[in-house]
Amino acid sequence: MLSFTLIYKTLFIAICTALFCLICYGKLFVFHKKEATFVSDYTSSIALFFTLYVIVAFIGLFVVPTILKKIIFLCLALSPFAIGHFAKYETEKYFTLVQLFVLVFSVVCVMRF
Repeated sequence: MLSFTLIYKTLFIAICTALFCLICYGKLFVFHKKEATFVSDYTSSIALFFTLYVIVAFIGLFVVPTILKKIIFLCLALSPFAIGHFAKYETEKYFTLVQLFVLVFSVVCVMRF
């Protein structure tokens, strides 16, 4: 029988990977298109995956054993809100890279616990 931790790790890594791919593909191809409906739908799918990311990261607070790892997961769960608060239109590319780095860091953190 699969343990809850293994299922959690797999789900979290899958969500992070999908979100990473959605952001990269969107920045490279989708957001340059002029079709407003398609871009809006694509942006909604990214928002859905960010919501899943936050929910699963908050669940990680109950899965990890130590206080330090709980603090790290709390920071990871709140990172989309913090990055979105500081991001401006002029610095959007920079904060996109920061969010991609946070996604990679969160996958590394999940794989290590």
